[in-house]
Amino acid sequence: MSKNACSKAALTTALAIACALPRAAWSQERPWLVRLRAANLDSANKDSTGLGLSINDKVLPEFDIAYFVTPELSLELVLTYPQGQDIRSNGAKIGALHHLPPTLSAQYHFVQFGDFLA
Repeated sequence: MSKNACSKAALTTALAIACALPRAAWSQERPWLVRLRAANLDSANKDSTGLGLSINDKVLPEFDIAYFVTPELSLELVLTYPQGQDIRSNGAKIGALHHLPPTLSAQYHFVQFGDFLA
């Protein structure tokens, strides 16, 4: 199986698990939601400089914690371990990026639609 196919399989599996979570996880009695998921970083690699610049694709494992302030409003903290990506020019490595993207976000959930996953 190719690396790209493995990445898509991991992303699909993570999405399926997230969709299978019980509706009770979002109720006021249980305001915390904890997930483990994967995100696929699929770089477009469209270089217009003529240098053949590219960056590698990567599957990023993520751990996130959400707290529902109200049934509609939540705060989510997304964490991962430090990531590294190679920068290449015509196939030769010319540099690297090392980043750790913790993200805190506010989310609004539309609850008036009823049980969407049920």
